[in-house]
Formats: sequence, C-alpha cells, structure tokens
Amino acid sequence: MPIYEFRCKSCGNEFENLVRSSKEQAARCPACGGPTTRKISVFSAQAAQASEASTPAGHCGCGKRMGSCGMGQG
Repeated sequence: MPIYEFRCKSCGNEFENLVRSSKEQAARCPACGGPTTRKISVFSAQAAQASEASTPAGHCGCGKRMGSCGMGQG
C-alpha cells in the first residue's frame, strides 16, 4: 500500500496518506476537510554500508577477502 503526499487546495496544508486501493476516493484535508491534490513525490533509497569497525581487516562489506567478490576494490 503506497503512501502518497497531498496538498489541500483550500488551506495549503501538506500531509501524507496511506492509500489502500487505486479506486479509493481522493483524500480530504485533515485540517479543514477541503479538497486535495496529490503531489508528485520522489522515491529515495539508500544502500546499507558495512561499518569499518565490524568488518575484519582485509575483508570487504560482504565478508569475503578483498578482491574475491568484486566489492571493496578501488
């Protein structure tokens, strides 16, 4: 179920709303009850990185020796 961002046409309030179905009615503003428009939002993801403290010397983030997996070379 995606979370969409909305902006109220009446008061300008911006909020997020969990949309359970693509056929669900447009969200109403929780502040004033006015009509809203769905904002275009960007998707962001960040890959997890192994910390140097938890990685043994000579090993890359996957746990294998440096150069044996293709990671950690540089």
